[in-house]
Amino acid sequence: MNAARDQGLAHGLEKEQFRGRIQLLENLPGKTVSLTETPNTRSIEELQAQEADLQRRLRGRDLD
Repeated sequence: MNAARDQGLAHGLEKEQFRGRIQLLENLPGKTVSLTETPNTRSIEELQAQEADLQRRLRGRDLD
């Protein structure tokens, strides 16, 4: 039972520490803070083209 209580206390402490860090970031002058991740906007086709380009480059190095 104590382990569950201790785990709950540790989780509460982590949440408070996180809130404190957010508060510090919000207080920075002239800074914009985003708490959301930027979505990956690259399409599968773009990634496949990049992969193909990298594969060609690697093959070119192997021939040297």
